[in-house]
Amino acid sequence: GYGYVLQEIVGGEEVGSHNIVDGVKIVISNENVSLLKITKQQALPTSFALAQNYPNPFNPSTMIKYDLPETRNVTLVIYNALGEKVRTLVSGMQDAGYYSILWDSKNDSGIKIGSGMYIYSLRAGDYYSVKKMMLLK
Repeated sequence: GYGYVLQEIVGGEEVGSHNIVDGVKIVISNENVSLLKITKQQALPTSFALAQNYPNPFNPSTMIKYDLPETRNVTLVIYNALGEKVRTLVSGMQDAGYYSILWDSKNDSGIKIGSGMYIYSLRAGDYYSVKKMMLLK
């Protein structure tokens, strides 16, 4: 499904925006609004999800995708096979939506890591998921 965003435009600049859902009534109270722009956008996810990285195995980088149906404090962390933290890719509040992040096979210090199995975990509120991936050099 899809949703819509209504943008209030004054003099070519956006001064406000509203998400449009079924049954909502929007009142524009700014008398300077000269244009309303409606943009179609993909609907938000309906559930939390962590996808398998792609490609897997990978060298030197891989894409990790995840879905958030609600705004949450999110952490996406890479661990080595011993469970030691290698890299924190995401740490902080994120709005609901579809996310993709490219991991360049570097640790938190910016140093390329060696071949092997790695684990990535996504925590978003009460949601927690873990997947495995393989770096081959």
